[in-house]
Amino acid sequence: MPDEALEELVGELAVASQGFARYWADYRLFKHGHGKKRIFHETVGEMTLNYETLDISGSDGQFLSTYTADVGSHSDEKLRLLISWDAALTGTTPVTSRRD
Repeated sequence: MPDEALEELVGELAVASQGFARYWADYRLFKHGHGKKRIFHETVGEMTLNYETLDISGSDGQFLSTYTADVGSHSDEKLRLLISWDAALTGTTPVTSRRD
């Protein structure tokens, strides 16, 4: 689905900057369905999380992304800490994907 505002912006930047125009011409956009992302949370700091993105059939481009941490990693500890704080604030029981 074309984004006219984005196309206009790219055009303006390409005219204004030869460096941008060269970079944009060489840039290859592709969709990542899974991998690792480093995420910074202001309370617990940096976490490295695994992500998996699933397309939702018949939804006009919508998708669902899940994020998990490697079991036992520092990121796992930080993510569990955030989940427990949210549970304490909302009065709910944290849900985990594994048995403790």
